[in-house]
Amino acid sequence: MVARFAVSALIIGIVLAVCVVVYVIPRTAVLGALGITAYLGGAVEFLASPELLEGTRHLADAVRKGGTPIENEGTIGPDNPIWVKFARGMAPMMQMPAQLIAKLVDPKADRKLKILDVAAGHGLFGIAFAKNNPQAEVTAVDWKAVLEVAKENARKADVADRHHTIEGSAFDVDFGSGYDLVLLTNFLHHFDPPTNETLLRKVHAALADIQPLSDLHASAEYRRRVAVTRAVRAIIDARKSAEAVGA
Repeated sequence: MVARFAVSALIIGIVLAVCVVVYVIPRTAVLGALGITAYLGGAVEFLASPELLEGTRHLADAVRKGGTPIENEGTIGPDNPIWVKFARGMAPMMQMPAQLIAKLVDPKADRKLKILDVAAGHGLFGIAFAKNNPQAEVTAVDWKAVLEVAKENARKADVADRHHTIEGSAFDVDFGSGYDLVLLTNFLHHFDPPTNETLLRKVHAALADIQPLSDLHASAEYRRRVAVTRAVRAIIDARKSAEAVGA
């Protein structure tokens, strides 16, 4: 077990080092050009936090169980403080993607938008839409302590008057209705398909019946990415099935 943990820790260390060299450093100039000045190394404070590393100590148990063996559902338990650390540590790295997504999805920024930001964390994805479009209203959903970080960022971005919050679990709270756009970023991978299907039905019910904001979904590039994603998913599922038969 000690050897397994040592190998896991080494792999995580290598991955973090590669991320800094390949991803962070080359993009520093790009971030500066976009007017984004922030310390990206803070992401390591989340990615290498004791709470996340604890999971590597129980890899065999997680495989046997088919989920985390850590008490209180691990990091997805109610009001887990790790997500405050996530909101603060990962925000600088997410500024550029948030801005790019907002401009890609709402390029004209010429219409009123009611946006729901589920599991908002730092809130930067919703805030980017509000910055890009002065007619956008954003409602962020997350735990109370996490939303304090999002509120802080909304004030810094001068969009606090159009940034609203709903405290609690995305699975339990009432989203309301009539949303033109729902943001679900860095969230669905935490749960199994049935749980995600339940959430997505709830999200769908909160949407207004509108025309697409852009032709993003009709583009050849989008279709190509969907095809690649499905192919990768099929390979993973096939491998799991083969391992199950072998077991």
